[in-house]
Amino acid sequence: MSEINNLKSSRIISKIKYLEHKLSDWTYYDAIRGRSLVTVVYLLFLKYLSDNELSEEKDVFKKIKENYERERTFGYNKNIIREFLEEKLSSEENNNIILKYINELHFESMPLEFISLIDIISDIDFSIEEEKKEVIIALVRRFSPFQSVTSLKDAIECKDISLILSAAALLDVTDNMEIYDFSCGMGTLLTMSVSAGNKVYGEEEDIEKAVIAAILLYMAGANNPIIEVGDVLQRPMTVNYKEKLFDRIISAPPINDRNMNARKLMQMAYIDEFLFEYSTLESGAWIYARHMIQKLKANGKGILIAPISILSREGVTKEDRTRLAERGSIEAIIQLPFTVIKSAIRLCIIVLRKGHDNTAKDAALFLIDLSNRKGNDYFKASKNQSIHYEKLAAVVAEKKEIDGISRLVTLKEMNSTEMNFTPAIYLRTISEMLPQRENMAEMISVHRQLLEKYDETEHDLNTALSNYYTMQTEKPFKEDA
Repeated sequence: MSEINNLKSSRIISKIKYLEHKLSDWTYYDAIRGRSLVTVVYLLFLKYLSDNELSEEKDVFKKIKENYERERTFGYNKNIIREFLEEKLSSEENNNIILKYINELHFESMPLEFISLIDIISDIDFSIEEEKKEVIIALVRRFSPFQSVTSLKDAIECKDISLILSAAALLDVTDNMEIYDFSCGMGTLLTMSVSAGNKVYGEEEDIEKAVIAAILLYMAGANNPIIEVGDVLQRPMTVNYKEKLFDRIISAPPINDRNMNARKLMQMAYIDEFLFEYSTLESGAWIYARHMIQKLKANGKGILIAPISILSREGVTKEDRTRLAERGSIEAIIQLPFTVIKSAIRLCIIVLRKGHDNTAKDAALFLIDLSNRKGNDYFKASKNQSIHYEKLAAVVAEKKEIDGISRLVTLKEMNSTEMNFTPAIYLRTISEMLPQRENMAEMISVHRQLLEKYDETEHDLNTALSNYYTMQTEKPFKEDA
């Protein structure tokens, strides 16, 4: 799933955005009630399932069109779609989330204009393997793990894809492994990580994201993916699989949860789902690392994408990150470029291993700095990707030390910096650490983009409110009988 035909996937993204735009019209409100995005994904999924049918008689799109031509209505659509999904998914242990959500989408209430959208989706042929891959890539670009389900104005740029591909390459998934993501969002990290025969488990608190994740993973070839709705910090889905450990765990948890107070966990029944159990400290985002390590197999690997601030500035987390490093659970830390995503928040990738409880006196962390010019130049890929993800994975695997870019740093050396794990301070000179003019220009550009996006969102909101109140005032007045 790593090859990206940027031109073709961009055309598919344009088609997806067009469908989403059309379904956002008030004409469709009674049918989907503002759920245009998940409706588009459902329609693509129905086409995917139909294209994999050997019998044309079971083609759900064909049945919908025939019903329309005969009745000039979509009145039976919900039953047609439900019966089709039940037949295809009833044996799947996880896909009840897809079946349940169909109750939120009232296809029987679609206006007659809906037939034109069916025709657009009919042009996509999932029976062609290359076409299927491009649709999946397009959806991954559309559903960044760093965006919400309600703010998908722009497609993900290829450098964002580089981050996802880098994380997936570092995870190093092989066939027939079990993979887990406790904050799976819309399933993009899992989708780009799956290999043949993988069993995938995911948890997401937003029902629409969870449904999209289940559909996307199903299309990507995951083996009956199990996606549950829930919050890992309230009740991890691993409680339902108490003895299960995973080969690989990958996650980009919600940034707003990074200050979770670990003392709250002392009052919860599932404290044993987290390493160290009764920590008396605020773990910050390291709480997610503790969950990963606890649920990994002895030879397993975890990839955590988190704010770079957890490496240093959250001082109260020093003891947790030190304990993790001492037990050999932190293999590598990669400091990412400032502009790797459209956000003012700087990120890092942390590579985790199971480790052991015996303190490693000679423990060392492998640090890589991609945020400086040297790192950018060394790992520069094609114009479609900002990070050569395969090269990055190879450097981490080999622990290859490169002047000014990567090196092994012992905990003894880190002790002099208050256990600051930020790669830059060990890989740059003092002059290099000072703000550079080009970095400031990048920061100004990003902030300008954020302000423009805010203005655009505010304009869209005002327009929506204006349309709503206009519709209310234009309703015909009925006199009392």
